[in-house]
Amino acid sequence: NSNNNNNNNNQGFTTNLTNSLRLSQNRNEESLFDDINDMDLNEEEFEGEEEENEEEGEGGLSKINDVFRNQQNNNNNEEKKDENEVRRYDLRHGELPEGIEIIGEGVEFEEQKDGSTCLNVPAGSILKLDIEGLKANGGSLINDWSITLDLKFDRLPKEALSLFQTLSNGERQTEGEAYIYNNGGVGVFGELGVKDSWIKEKRWTRVVLTMGGRGFESDGYYRRLTSYVNSKKCASVDRGVFKRPDGRFALNTKSLLLFSSIKENLLSDVKVKYIEVRRSCMSEEIVKEQAYENRIYSFWEINKKKKAEEMYKGLSLQPLYKKPPPIWYHPAFLAEFGDAFLEGTGLEGGNVYSGLAFFELVLNRALEEQRIFLNGFGHTDFQVLDFASEMFT
Repeated sequence: NSNNNNNNNNQGFTTNLTNSLRLSQNRNEESLFDDINDMDLNEEEFEGEEEENEEEGEGGLSKINDVFRNQQNNNNNEEKKDENEVRRYDLRHGELPEGIEIIGEGVEFEEQKDGSTCLNVPAGSILKLDIEGLKANGGSLINDWSITLDLKFDRLPKEALSLFQTLSNGERQTEGEAYIYNNGGVGVFGELGVKDSWIKEKRWTRVVLTMGGRGFESDGYYRRLTSYVNSKKCASVDRGVFKRPDGRFALNTKSLLLFSSIKENLLSDVKVKYIEVRRSCMSEEIVKEQAYENRIYSFWEINKKKKAEEMYKGLSLQPLYKKPPPIWYHPAFLAEFGDAFLEGTGLEGGNVYSGLAFFELVLNRALEEQRIFLNGFGHTDFQVLDFASEMFT
């Protein structure tokens, strides 16, 4: 009876392991690590699949080793692609996001009715944005661009507020490259835009400014700075200065100054909760499509994100992956505890890279947290172990 029970247990382990691996194969179009929230697997999910597994045989299962081997290169491909095109700075969570430097005094977070926060920026204080990584276009600077700002004024500026300085000439500052005027108009060179789209006091407003056109040809040239207020076109400005590539209205590829001017009468108190900089000129249609993107603050979404982050922190493989899988998905774990059952799964060969990374993690944690269990080791032993751990690191 004992032998029969052991055989049944082994067969059950083999079946569940095989089916677990097949389940991973069926999901191979998505990152394995995105399935962490779906880990409450049970036998019902595997019913009727055992015979199918046996027919597929060797090579029929997902090459999970390949997933782990390529994970560090592919895990953030979409994010990296996005980082080359856009920079986002969300100020609604009570923390200053990476890439913003405050210049001046009196800048502080202010809690809103919905529980989110905004940054209260007094007149004379500046937000310096790190936009390094956004590639130049149309020249050596960013000539086509879009800037999105979610703003609020308790009182509109006495004269005007300089929205930003491009720093196209390095750190040399100007009066500003676009303004919000005292009547709520948004533009430049005195162009206020149409009245029905002007900014109102005590209301959160999404302001979008775009620069772009069809090249830099001198004839048949059409290149404009356009402003939008809550997705409505406000001002459309056409000037000869826009024709010059890498001129005053091109963005520096390293940094951008918000609410900065060399003239005090172009400074004003303002509140801001979201900032976005793109290296492309958004069309009017795209501006309208994105009118409410990133504008809704949801406690549910924030709590969900925090819970996911806490879950990731609690997983053993967190130091190795941004979104770590449960440890029993890792090839090194399978090699240690399931070696006798891996034949025919495609996992027999293992993977050197993921295996060494796993081993380095376990070794270092053992040396740091479980050194007490190595009481029999002498100084020479520890010297060898510490050298090995440093070599892996």
